[in-house]
Amino acid sequence: MRPFASRLPAITSDLIELVVVELITPGELIHPEIDEMSVMTYLSQFPVAKLVQVVKKPEPPAEPIASGTLEGVDGFPKVNMPSEFIVNVIGDGYKPKMKIIDPDGHEVHYTVVEENPHKFLVIYTPLRDGVHHLSLFLRDIALGTTTAVEDASRTVEALPVARLCPYSDRVRVGDVVPLRVEGAVRGLVEVVVVDAKGNESSLAVI
Repeated sequence: MRPFASRLPAITSDLIELVVVELITPGELIHPEIDEMSVMTYLSQFPVAKLVQVVKKPEPPAEPIASGTLEGVDGFPKVNMPSEFIVNVIGDGYKPKMKIIDPDGHEVHYTVVEENPHKFLVIYTPLRDGVHHLSLFLRDIALGTTTAVEDASRTVEALPVARLCPYSDRVRVGDVVPLRVEGAVRGLVEVVVVDAKGNESSLAVI
């Protein structure tokens, strides 16, 4: 079989499958007596196809990721005494969620008071002394998703409250009265003694 004859069914089949309108028949394209220039001259009579460039629309700018900061965190809160700090939320539609972990790995209860949509007061009470880890998360009110704010993580050390140990409540003038303080872990601790005339004397705890 001659080569051009075998190509005829293939070209015809392709035209049918591609739904191409014939400008010239397959037989004319492969006819040995029709030269290439004649074919090109014939095809040039039809409108030239124009390349339509699809302009990709620029994507909208990415929505800024919400963030937050902790303000006024006491680095040495007292055990069994409320401690508070401020959470500043950067972004709309978010509320803070804290995770406060004590030295035993337990979560410490806290309360959140909204002062305005971007400022929240957090109050918690350490129940034991030692290092506590504070982690901030932001909850998307609309989606319900939660995102950690790594830069806002803080570490504090809860200290026991210094107090006087039991002592004698009746002494004689001139007697030496030993006073002992319990829980004086960090910082300067003073004992203030007020005499019968109302005079105060500060005693440094050694």
